[in-house]
Amino acid sequence: MGSDDVIAMAPVPGEVKSWAFGDGVDVDVERKGASDVPALKRQLKSRHLQMIAIGGTIGTGLFIGSGEALTKSGPAGALVAYIFVGTLVYSVMQSLGEMATYIPIAGAFTSYAARFVDPSLGFSMGWIYWFSWAMTYALELTATGLIIQYWNKDLSIGIFIGVFWVVVTAANFLPVSFYGEFEFWFASIKIVTIVGFLIFAMCIDAGAGQHGYLGFHTWGNPGAFAPYLITDNEALAKFVGFWAVLIQAGFSYQGTEL
Repeated sequence: MGSDDVIAMAPVPGEVKSWAFGDGVDVDVERKGASDVPALKRQLKSRHLQMIAIGGTIGTGLFIGSGEALTKSGPAGALVAYIFVGTLVYSVMQSLGEMATYIPIAGAFTSYAARFVDPSLGFSMGWIYWFSWAMTYALELTATGLIIQYWNKDLSIGIFIGVFWVVVTAANFLPVSFYGEFEFWFASIKIVTIVGFLIFAMCIDAGAGQHGYLGFHTWGNPGAFAPYLITDNEALAKFVGFWAVLIQAGFSYQGTEL
């Protein structure tokens, strides 16, 4: 362990919590602030951080998962499910924001778990978080292949997965300033695409498509809540559809902690 490594001290009742460094000096972050804590090299600009935060919440949950959510639970069921999960995420982010403001440190949210609860919890959360994003990486590559394969189903999806795996992995080996530029421009493309989708959806809903004006037509036929899996009990089937979308909504909100 080098001299710059930070060790999270487990909180002890009655003691002032502090961070201990390799040179044996304790720094009371609550009283002295974060200026005495060794900081990382800041090579990301404000525009990089803003786009990383915005782009991190936009992914397959919106471009692919939204249609599946509507199929499972209907427009009203999907709306209620996303609002419900959104309130939970908002509460968590409020708490995380308060801790980050009170004790600004150069570390992820797992540092707060190790500090306020126990180092073992921070260790476990760190590995679970890594595993979550590792699985998300594979999912994003698969989703990218599915989207491109839509225009040519004869091509194997493995081609697109391999190409994007090489490009994205190579980008992560570049210096952080290059990574920030990649995130900035790709997140900008995401935002422009979403704005385009919203404009397109409003035009179709207003009657620009071949089906004419739609409005809230689907809320009445087939209905605001759609049954899912169960066939002999419609009320229970609609609840199952709502419950299934809760899991999907939780995945869609992944990345808000960025």
